[in-house]
Amino acid sequence: MKLKIKKFNLLTGRPVCILNIETAKKLSFHVGQRIQIASNSRKIISVVDTLEGVLKKNEIAVSEEIAESLHLKPGRIVEVQI
Repeated sequence: MKLKIKKFNLLTGRPVCILNIETAKKLSFHVGQRIQIASNSRKIISVVDTLEGVLKKNEIAVSEEIAESLHLKPGRIVEVQI
Protein backbone atom coordinates (compact mmCIF):
# COMPACT_ATOMS: atom_id res chain seq x y z
CA MET A 1 0.00 0.00 0.00
CA LYS A 2 1.16 3.52 -0.70
CA LEU A 3 1.41 5.91 2.25
CA LYS A 4 2.31 9.59 2.55
CA ILE A 5 5.29 10.65 4.70
CA LYS A 6 4.55 12.99 7.60
CA LYS A 7 7.50 14.81 9.15
CA PHE A 8 8.35 13.92 12.75
CA ASN A 9 11.78 14.40 14.33
CA LEU A 10 12.17 10.90 15.73
CA LEU A 11 15.65 9.76 16.74
CA THR A 12 15.13 6.17 17.82
CA GLY A 13 18.47 4.48 17.21
CA ARG A 14 16.84 2.00 14.85
CA PRO A 15 14.34 2.14 11.97
CA VAL A 16 10.87 2.76 13.46
CA CYS A 17 7.70 3.85 11.69
CA ILE A 18 4.43 5.06 13.16
CA LEU A 19 1.04 4.46 11.55
CA ASN A 20 -2.46 5.70 12.24
CA ILE A 21 -4.27 2.94 14.15
CA GLU A 22 -6.96 2.60 11.45
CA THR A 23 -4.35 2.31 8.69
CA ALA A 24 -2.45 -0.33 10.69
CA LYS A 25 -5.68 -2.34 11.15
CA LYS A 26 -6.52 -2.03 7.45
CA LEU A 27 -3.07 -3.42 6.56
CA SER A 28 -3.12 -6.01 9.38
CA PHE A 29 0.08 -4.53 10.84
CA HIS A 30 0.68 -4.92 14.56
CA VAL A 31 2.89 -3.03 17.02
CA GLY A 32 6.38 -4.54 17.03
CA GLN A 33 5.98 -6.19 13.64
CA ARG A 34 8.60 -5.64 10.96
CA ILE A 35 7.58 -4.20 7.61
CA GLN A 36 9.39 -3.13 4.47
CA ILE A 37 9.32 0.52 3.41
CA ALA A 38 10.36 1.26 -0.16
CA SER A 39 10.97 4.48 -2.05
CA ASN A 40 12.30 4.41 -5.60
CA SER A 41 14.82 1.55 -5.62
CA ARG A 42 15.74 1.84 -1.92
CA LYS A 43 14.23 -0.39 0.79
CA ILE A 44 14.51 -0.71 4.56
CA ILE A 45 12.97 -2.94 7.23
CA SER A 46 11.22 -1.06 10.05
CA VAL A 47 9.54 -1.81 13.36
CA VAL A 48 5.85 -0.74 13.48
CA ASP A 49 4.26 1.44 16.15
CA THR A 50 0.84 3.11 16.12
CA LEU A 51 -0.52 6.48 17.17
CA GLU A 52 -4.03 7.84 17.42
CA GLY A 53 -5.12 11.39 16.60
CA VAL A 54 -1.88 12.80 15.16
CA LEU A 55 -1.61 10.95 11.87
CA LYS A 56 -4.34 10.87 9.23
CA LYS A 57 -5.35 7.70 7.44
CA ASN A 58 -2.76 6.64 4.87
CA GLU A 59 0.03 8.65 6.52
CA ILE A 60 3.23 7.25 7.98
CA ALA A 61 5.78 8.90 10.24
CA VAL A 62 9.32 7.53 10.02
CA SER A 63 12.37 7.84 12.25
CA GLU A 64 15.32 9.95 11.12
CA GLU A 65 17.21 6.71 10.41
CA ILE A 66 14.64 5.75 7.77
CA ALA A 67 14.34 9.27 6.36
CA GLU A 68 18.10 9.51 5.87
CA SER A 69 18.48 6.00 4.45
CA LEU A 70 15.67 6.43 1.89
CA HIS A 71 16.24 10.19 1.32
CA LEU A 72 12.63 10.96 2.30
CA LYS A 73 10.99 14.35 2.57
CA PRO A 74 7.53 15.20 3.98
CA GLY A 75 4.74 14.49 1.51
CA ARG A 76 6.63 11.86 -0.44
CA ILE A 77 4.80 8.59 -1.14
CA VAL A 78 6.33 5.28 -0.01
CA GLU A 79 5.25 1.68 -0.49
CA VAL A 80 4.84 -0.50 2.60
CA GLN A 81 4.42 -4.27 2.87
CA ILE A 82 5.07 -7.17 5.23
